[in-house]
Amino acid sequence: MENGLQIATASGERSFDGPESLVVFGLTDATELRFTVPDYFQASSGSGFGDLSLGVKQQIGHTPGGFDVSLIAFLSFPTGALPLVAVPKALLFGLTRCGVKADV
Repeated sequence: MENGLQIATASGERSFDGPESLVVFGLTDATELRFTVPDYFQASSGSGFGDLSLGVKQQIGHTPGGFDVSLIAFLSFPTGALPLVAVPKALLFGLTRCGVKADV
């Protein structure tokens, strides 16, 4: 389980977002199931709970520089309050690339 919070100030506006919780279940040595618990946000433009998301992370391989390459795919379900930026209330699909330095 991973947790965190964010407090930010931009253009004189202060916002709070947290706790952000990610629950991770290892399915294999290279695959994990990821579940994001709705978080609470508060800003001058509004407040409420975020959306629920479900995803999978798949390790693809290693690079010569010692990095692991993984692919994260997720679905975000519009279960929370209206977002600060208006988007259609439909299932959103996200795809993220990231690299993590391998412990050798």
